Amino acid sequence: MRKTMRLPLSVLAAPALAALCVTGGLLAGCDDGQKNRGPSSFDISLANGTADPAPREAIEAPVASGPDRTDEADRDARAPSDQPLNGTLPLPPPRLAKEQARKLAGGALISAPAVTKTITSTKVPVTLDGIAAQKTGGGKCSTARVDYAMQWAQRLPREFPLYPGANVIEAAGTDEGPCLLRAVSFITGGAQKDVMDFYASMAKRAGYSVEHEEENGRHALNGMRPRDGSSYYIGFSPVEGSHVMVDLVANPVR
Repeated sequence: MRKTMRLPLSVLAAPALAALCVTGGLLAGCDDGQKNRGPSSFDISLANGTADPAPREAIEAPVASGPDRTDEADRDARAPSDQPLNGTLPLPPPRLAKEQARKLAGGALISAPAVTKTITSTKVPVTLDGIAAQKTGGGKCSTARVDYAMQWAQRLPREFPLYPGANVIEAAGTDEGPCLLRAVSFITGGAQKDVMDFYASMAKRAGYSVEHEEENGRHALNGMRPRDGSSYYIGFSPVEGSHVMVDLVANPVR
């Protein structure tokens, strides 16, 4: 709770005058021989209201205390900048990101297949857990409670890492139920084809099938690993500035 108190003028003026004396004797009559003298003309002017208004207003400004100091006294210090602080970092150049992706994929990228399925749908999931329920795991992984927290972006399966230089928007996951749900939305630089080729390469090398579908104009890769039933879905959407928005959902089976 904010508390504002106004101190007596005599209490406030004394430290101010002392500070001016210490920093170079800026006021006349600050020497030791004048310590016991009566009030100076500056003191009197402060008391009767005839002093210059600038220092008087500074001295008499309310003193704010408490953790929620949001009054006029510190408004300027808290003023926001012209640009929002959203936590994002500059994206690396597309060529550098692609080179790093190639190294992660084992030295070469496999081209994503051509579109194998075209879908027109009126019920498109907009949340990560909605995508998981509709697009992966045959529904068996969607019954567990999904936790939204950025830490899940650091716990993705090795075969489906973040694309180099990705800026994470949100992440979700759970260790409950038959599947270890891992989901993340992020923006990355580079051509959409390069990003799709990277994930197609990672999926194939990890033993997953790779299908390329187009739903309402949005491209996605999805597939399953026959030996254990693990599945994935990765949707791609171009955004302004030659960037790509990616929704990645993986359901590694225990």
